[in-house]
Amino acid sequence: MSNSTELYEGLWEIITKDSVFFIGWFREAHGIAFAKEVASHNIIDKGARLVDIACGNSAYPKALSRICGTTFIGIDLSRTALHESKRLLRFARNDKERENLCSGLIQGEASQLPLAASKFDIVLSTHTLEHLHRDKETFEEFARILKKGGYLRLEVPNSKKQMSPLFRRLERRLDKLGHLREYHPSDLTKLLSQCHFSVCQIYYSDFFLFWFLSSIEEYLRPVVRLFKLDKAILKLMPENSKFSHALASALSQLILLENKLLRKNSRGMNICCIAQRVE
Repeated sequence: MSNSTELYEGLWEIITKDSVFFIGWFREAHGIAFAKEVASHNIIDKGARLVDIACGNSAYPKALSRICGTTFIGIDLSRTALHESKRLLRFARNDKERENLCSGLIQGEASQLPLAASKFDIVLSTHTLEHLHRDKETFEEFARILKKGGYLRLEVPNSKKQMSPLFRRLERRLDKLGHLREYHPSDLTKLLSQCHFSVCQIYYSDFFLFWFLSSIEEYLRPVVRLFKLDKAILKLMPENSKFSHALASALSQLILLENKLLRKNSRGMNICCIAQRVE
């Protein structure tokens, strides 16, 4: 097992223990906002074949599949992440729709995908590329598994030089999660053009609301651990309660609105890109 694999597996072990933060209403809200934003580009038809590379707990593809009426396959290097995906997808035993969203969870590397060629209509890659040693090979794999005319929806952290100074401190803390490089839109455009993609659009996401909520989360986590408040919090706001879902739905609208208003502002925390497989 490589050092990067050990780091990633260890991070997911921590994430699953910190379920109050990582699988709470804020994370659900962000997943819903993400899904609605991607769906708004009309790049996914009902019944399309979708694959999420480095799916983590599958919050993003789960929300997107529900909105677009499709199913997804999740690929991740971490066994812990895939187990967490499976647990969350089956959290509500009576919710058959939730279980049917996912057609497979597979352990694998982004630069060597265990998938057949030309089988998918859309590839999702969210905060993955910056962790990988071989980013060009990964783009080539994305192109290989996509059908001609299929879409890649990519998201990476913005470069700290370009993003708002307000966001840089949080991003530097996130760098400890194993980031190997930063990207500029021109870097992505060049790489994608070398790997059979045509860039449709580049925009930005996650501004003040995401920064504010993430910062609160960062500062509260050690307090919750110190005083062992996680059980009390989960009792007040259960993981799958109607109140938690309602709060997440309302917050997602605010996140979505802010991202829509500021999507052309290059000071955001993330660079988002939609590209089409052309060759």
